[in-house]
Amino acid sequence: MSAELETLVGSAALMAEYNGLEKYEHIRNKLAWLAMYAESVNAVSKLAAIECQPEMGGLMVPNIMYANIAKFSFAENLHEAMKTVQDISGGIPATVPCYKDWKNKDLRPYIEKYLAGKDGIPTEDRLKASRLVKDYTGSYWQIANLHGEGSLAQQKMFLYFMADWKRFKAAAKREAHIEGWEDDPTYGARFDPRELIEKKMPPIDKSYKL
Repeated sequence: MSAELETLVGSAALMAEYNGLEKYEHIRNKLAWLAMYAESVNAVSKLAAIECQPEMGGLMVPNIMYANIAKFSFAENLHEAMKTVQDISGGIPATVPCYKDWKNKDLRPYIEKYLAGKDGIPTEDRLKASRLVKDYTGSYWQIANLHGEGSLAQQKMFLYFMADWKRFKAAAKREAHIEGWEDDPTYGARFDPRELIEKKMPPIDKSYKL
């Protein structure tokens, strides 16, 4: 996932540069979102490996909860990312000339002239980047990555059943001063600074009235 996303985001950055649009704020905002998307999936994927869990026989496997969060985040935002890449790239990837067109001695001069990008960027490089965008935002790649390892609905069901609801509720109960969190292994063992502060605070003067 991470390598594919970095390639997708990199293709958008290349097209922004080759189209001469990399300095425009609205393009940078789109690139910033793509970078955040890629890095967040990468970070959770690494966390799944760091927080690995033992299985039978002592084999260590990635943390199932974190792995599914990474997969869901990747698939949930994939089409939005592809739309953003296509928006940055423009329409050229849809009808980018094929290799035979490029090698045709009669067509080559017209391709060089009319499909050129920013000054200093070879037309061939712009066409290669456009082809990459076309390949990565095509229907097969989208469907394979969206439904690979299970659909979004399946990921949501798994995440719900794997979530540590007792820990989440204990956190809320502790903060709201509702009994039932004291035995939780995570929040029951935590130091509560309010207890120490209350011991050192002077008694409240309840005689004062407005």
